[in-house]
Amino acid sequence: MSGNKKLIISLLIMMLLTKLTYSQHSYELFGFSSNQINSEFRLNSFESNAGNYSLNKDWEFSAIYGAEVNDGNVSSNIFLISLGKKLNNDYFYARYTPGILAKFIINTGIELILDDTTKAKSLSNLFEYKEIFGAGYSHSFGENFSIGFSVRLFQQKTEEDVLDIYYDTEETAYFVPVTEIKKTDYWIGDIGATYNYNELMKVSIQSVNLFTVKEADISEKKYSDLNTNKEVIFGLTINPYKNISLQSFYETNNSYMVGLNGGFSTGIGNISFGISASHNNNIDDLISSVTPSINYSNNFLSISAIGSIFMNNNKTSLSKDNFKNLGIGNIINNRYSNDRILLAMNLALSFKPEKKVKIISLKADEQIFPTLAENYLTKPFATATVINLTNETITVKPSSYIRNLNKEAVYSPIIKASPRDTFEIPFYTIIGEEFSLINSRTISDVHFYLTTENNEPDDEIQKPILINDKNSWDGKIINLKHFVNSDLNFISKYSKQILNNNRTEIENSVSDLENFVKIKILFENFAKQMLYVSDPRSAVEYVQFPSETLNIKGGDCDDLTVCFAAMLEGIGIETAFIDYKNEDKISHVSLLVNTKLKPDQSSLITNNDKKIFIRKNNQNIDEIWIPIETTSFVNFNSSWEIGALQFYKEAITDLGLVKNKVEIIDIY
Repeated sequence: MSGNKKLIISLLIMMLLTKLTYSQHSYELFGFSSNQINSEFRLNSFESNAGNYSLNKDWEFSAIYGAEVNDGNVSSNIFLISLGKKLNNDYFYARYTPGILAKFIINTGIELILDDTTKAKSLSNLFEYKEIFGAGYSHSFGENFSIGFSVRLFQQKTEEDVLDIYYDTEETAYFVPVTEIKKTDYWIGDIGATYNYNELMKVSIQSVNLFTVKEADISEKKYSDLNTNKEVIFGLTINPYKNISLQSFYETNNSYMVGLNGGFSTGIGNISFGISASHNNNIDDLISSVTPSINYSNNFLSISAIGSIFMNNNKTSLSKDNFKNLGIGNIINNRYSNDRILLAMNLALSFKPEKKVKIISLKADEQIFPTLAENYLTKPFATATVINLTNETITVKPSSYIRNLNKEAVYSPIIKASPRDTFEIPFYTIIGEEFSLINSRTISDVHFYLTTENNEPDDEIQKPILINDKNSWDGKIINLKHFVNSDLNFISKYSKQILNNNRTEIENSVSDLENFVKIKILFENFAKQMLYVSDPRSAVEYVQFPSETLNIKGGDCDDLTVCFAAMLEGIGIETAFIDYKNEDKISHVSLLVNTKLKPDQSSLITNNDKKIFIRKNNQNIDEIWIPIETTSFVNFNSSWEIGALQFYKEAITDLGLVKNKVEIIDIY
């Protein structure tokens, strides 16, 4: 036998042994079927659980009409009118309850003979108990746990006929009937919580009369006040089969209630039905009432018909002594209650579209680097795990907006989602040129939106994000190419001007050596201007634009390599970064440059094979590339030799390229 089946059988046996039913103080007006299948509608009852959380999307209006049968006479009244509002995971609820009323007229046994001796007036006392108003709030902590509280205003009113003496003369006195009216208002507050342990079981706990405040007092207590004893209710719901549930509640005053519910779905909505039985600890009968119910619901409407049959009718006479000694424990369910029929209607007033998708989780970059804007066009900066909440295939349009970086929301590729499917959505962004030259780092926020059919988002989430300045770099060598390309037009003109000043040397060189000569001329000019300067201490890597390096005439290995690479790329000479990855995670970068020479032409520039590196071009033709250390400013040959020595040792001899400790990254 599986663990779940054992759990179900054990709980059912426990229910039978303990007669678990439902408390009379929290007597459920609606049985248990009202939201058995469709939980988007509230039970409208604080009696069952102050933490009763509704899944209604927006507003909810409810009205209940009730009829009471007393000795064959039927009286009817509006029982309850309520309004609820859902805000994210919060639910607010208020109700006006003119029908939650108990009125008792008790004959005092005193008759007063009036002037006409054939007439007599019987003196009586009227006792009225009613709930006037109720309000509540509940909050959901995810799908399995909700808490809430409620506040209700009750009123107890007495109208007592008493005799007052009126003296007509000194010798003549008359007894005059006078009605004394006294009222007591009770503010009662309770808290409750519900926890869905799993698909088979749900538990709840609620206070009864946790906070009680009287606004007035009856000076002389002749009869029992409304019961305000503090109790606790424990609830248990078991779902042994689909759409079948057993529900039970036990109150610490030894009142209880048990219910059985079932239901099924149709093409036009859901039908559910149930029956519950209660025991009132103030009544000797094992079962004090039975409540059958039936409910129809769809996405917009819930209609319930509920009957309450009280077994105690006419078993306790409404006499002065009985009422004085016993009183009532509950306005609705007491020893004097009459049978009742209720017709309840819940209407969903959704002024916002139905939510079709929901973001379950989202992983996003913690910071944005404006100079790497091109990356965000092809690589998502965030990925959301999303669920389709509907039973149909939907089209999801994701978008995002980064404050201080986007002019408007940026749309990512549209995704089609299967019914009830869980899937991932990537978010991309576009950084306009006007935002790419940010000079200071700033903390901002990014808004993620999911839209289906309407203009309003079905779901959205907000995350903080750090927007770096234009010189910030994420430390990945491959992304240095974005700094190379940042002001290529300016650098191209700069390089061409230098070459134009050295036109004679270029024209007198061997044609095959044109690239090599240009590399040498540019580096000699570059080296004699530069000075090695470390980056300022910062929490993020700092890289200068090539124009900035030329302007201040200095920088570190990143800045110098980027600048010289831009000078060569600006005149069409291919370059690549050499990334030397050290174990201390501090990388060094130098440059590999294409001379366009063939391997058999290597003697034109060197007889040392260790100073060149053979690479294939796009046409699968071998070409000679040379390593250059841009931080060495002695002369071109010295920088080439230093760069070649490090490259040959770490990349070739120590197998750095094979072990991925040395990586060659083409700028284009």
